[in-house]
Amino acid sequence: MPITEDIRDQLSRRFPGILAFEEPMSRHTSFKVGGPAQVFACPRSLEDTAALIGTARSLGLPVMVIGDGTNLLVKDGGVAGLVLCLKGLPSEILTHDHLDGRITVRAHAGVKTRDLCRLSLKNGWDGLTFAWGIPGTLGGHIAMNAGTRDGCMGRIIDEVQVIDGAGRLSAVARKDLSFSYRHLAWPAGLEGPVIVSAVLGLTRGDHDQLDKEAKRLLRTRTKSQPLSLPNAGCIFKNPANGDPAGKLIDSAGLKGLSVGGARISERHANFIVNANKARAKDILALIATVRERVFSRWGVMLDTEVQIVGQEETAS
Repeated sequence: MPITEDIRDQLSRRFPGILAFEEPMSRHTSFKVGGPAQVFACPRSLEDTAALIGTARSLGLPVMVIGDGTNLLVKDGGVAGLVLCLKGLPSEILTHDHLDGRITVRAHAGVKTRDLCRLSLKNGWDGLTFAWGIPGTLGGHIAMNAGTRDGCMGRIIDEVQVIDGAGRLSAVARKDLSFSYRHLAWPAGLEGPVIVSAVLGLTRGDHDQLDKEAKRLLRTRTKSQPLSLPNAGCIFKNPANGDPAGKLIDSAGLKGLSVGGARISERHANFIVNANKARAKDILALIATVRERVFSRWGVMLDTEVQIVGQEETAS
């Protein structure tokens, strides 16, 4: 739906200083591509976040939530409705050291996971080591159950605090959450939840061993991933059985294949990089080609891990 002058005025009056209209999403994604968001907001408090969600719903505006935009591909036509960026929420991290060796850590969704990893290593806490080198924020990592072969977010979540579609704040216990590979399923009846904070359950560990493992993971990712060019991490999920996606793509001879300014990385075939002012349509074309070629060669249909949102650009 179009954003009328009346809606602009209502939003601008109620939320001064935290809104932008027709904001290019290329400024807010690690791919550095994407058309404009009709309304873009970066709230600084939970109260503003709840009010924005409730107001958007009352105006009939869809709501999309982002953090660092590290696992996101926004199409060239942009995003309708409100894009809510949670990086502006307070970055305070609260911790509690229990007598039985458990550590609880509460943080807002916009906190960078790397900061939680650093805090954990500094204090010798175990449970987050797997996340070293994974870019992004806590909320996004929970929503997609981010992880590696060494672990995933679902294993360390004790509680998630959400704001629902009506702007109400509530807590969801771990027992009511269902985590699977790159997916989080919410309990029935919870409408449009937006993760705003979480409690992680960690344990005491050996600092030297944790430090050694963190350095190993960072060396491996630096060596194997194309970190010098804009990208969104792994494009495809690994199939449930057989070879991982990167090996299938490499074996299909697709490393280095380009469309426009987008290219399949020579370093890691499951990465597409923005090599030269790519547009979302270039990346989407490469994704389609990879899926077709891998299926033709190996009979495996790859599913995307990167979140693809927005609308196609219309001809002017």
